[in-house]
Amino acid sequence: MTPRSLADDLRQRDEASLALLLQRRPDLSHPAPQDITALAARATTGPSLSRCLDTLNLVELHLLALAAGLSRGEPTTLAALLAGAVPIVDDASAADTVNDLRSLALIWGPDHSLRVVTGVHDLLASMPQPVDESPLQEPTAWQPGGTTTQRASRDNHDTLAATVARRFVIGVEVLLQSWGLDPVRALTKGGLPAKELAVLQELLEWDTAAIVLALELARSARLITRDGDNQWLPTQRFDSWQTKSVGDRWQTLVEAWIDLPKLTGTAEATPLDDTHAPGVIAVRRATLEILAEAPTDANVPSAGVCAVLDFRFPRRRGQIRNQMVAMTLLEATQLGLVVDGSLTQAGRMVIAPADSQPKPAALIDDALPTLAVGFFIQSDLTIIAPGPLPLADEAMLRRIALIESSDPATVARINARSLLDGAATGLTMDEVKDFLEQHSLVPLPQSLAYLIADTARRCAAAPPELRMAQRAAAPKAAALRISRLQDRIPNLARALANSTRTITVEPVSSPPVVRTEPSAEILANVRAAIDQSQPIWVAFAEADGVQITTLVDPIRVESGAVVAMDLAAGRIRTIATARITGTAPQAAATR
Repeated sequence: MTPRSLADDLRQRDEASLALLLQRRPDLSHPAPQDITALAARATTGPSLSRCLDTLNLVELHLLALAAGLSRGEPTTLAALLAGAVPIVDDASAADTVNDLRSLALIWGPDHSLRVVTGVHDLLASMPQPVDESPLQEPTAWQPGGTTTQRASRDNHDTLAATVARRFVIGVEVLLQSWGLDPVRALTKGGLPAKELAVLQELLEWDTAAIVLALELARSARLITRDGDNQWLPTQRFDSWQTKSVGDRWQTLVEAWIDLPKLTGTAEATPLDDTHAPGVIAVRRATLEILAEAPTDANVPSAGVCAVLDFRFPRRRGQIRNQMVAMTLLEATQLGLVVDGSLTQAGRMVIAPADSQPKPAALIDDALPTLAVGFFIQSDLTIIAPGPLPLADEAMLRRIALIESSDPATVARINARSLLDGAATGLTMDEVKDFLEQHSLVPLPQSLAYLIADTARRCAAAPPELRMAQRAAAPKAAALRISRLQDRIPNLARALANSTRTITVEPVSSPPVVRTEPSAEILANVRAAIDQSQPIWVAFAEADGVQITTLVDPIRVESGAVVAMDLAAGRIRTIATARITGTAPQAAATR
């Protein structure tokens, strides 16, 4: 029986056909329609039709527009529709496309009486029509004939991708460790002040787009958070993230990027604000899928991707969509997913099914160059490692030297300023000398030993105010906001001098096993210790990820941090509350 309406047509479909309709147009099932009549009414609404048309390619839209024109007032036939489609679409392809449009409930009725649902005509009025009768074919995204000359340079794609991935992971770690020293205050409406962004650029010597991408991925992966005092600081998840391999850390960031609803490389991009770019996730996934379809040694330019997307999703074409494609390729290159315009093997695994093996992280770890076991220190104080250093060693080296290169060999340089930078981050010259002696493959040059000793004397002899000024003037000290930390010390000293409490340094017992506690319970225990003037055991992670349990005499809680006297070290500590994992009373110590 010929259906009289879309509702009649849907009633005559079997269960599998209805399930396919709901699967391809998921908006029709939320909320669940009460009956077929309600389903048909929802399928013809403007928003639902618009979403469905956005998923159609150029051939499907051309045939739908042709059917809409032929069925105005009276139904048309499949034969008439196919005759009008040739030569732009061949017969076999046109017949399959009509059946596909029927399954989407855009066309209904049998072959001898086809109709287009109400509302489609207006939505297709602005669709560009073919300018000639040339067959509609999907273009090729990659550059034809340009791969053979590049193939030799692409043999090391995996190694290049792993090197870029490692560099990005280290950059994120350095950025967040700097915030662990001193949380950064956010803007009133969210986001990061421009001056803080400039500080991070100086710290890593990255461009703005890379810094914004790193920060956005850190937030999306929940490695940083904004606390109750409107400050950005690392989370406990960041502490556990630091203990993983480079590949696992990289995969965490990439998975956050896949579903990141923002563009980070535009001039208007503000890091860590709450703005979203509608449609960017769909464009990002579509771009990666097009890259995955290309040969492994093919160069896929942004224009090629846009040309394919114009064919597959013509209703989404435009300058904003093209910008999303360009930013996707830029971000994928910064993450090591794309090298020389080609999706890497790790990148192909990222968009593969979740249960596929091996994992992208394993491929990155396997492709990384062999880590250097140490480094050579030359007489001009240049440090050269034959390969990348372990992350902990490189992080330490960044505190006391200027890293000039780390791809693949590590080259750094020590001078008086860099040692002052290290002192500004809390290192002693004894710790610096021990680190260099343990990792140097040759005896320390005499000039370096003299420089370390001279720096130690300068730090010890200078009055506190001068030391603060020297540290604040150092580039890395500025990048790590040491000046702000030091500015609080005179105020703290005056507060301690005027305080009626007596803080003493005494021998402490072996630390107890401290259980992990919620943040609210940690702060409550610390405040109770302050009120009762009692020491308390605190377990926390230092900036390099090392877990410490120490007995402290807490002074106050301020700006997301606990200021306390470390009774074991005999010095004032400022510990970010986000890094504290638990507390225990003084009586819990083991003798």
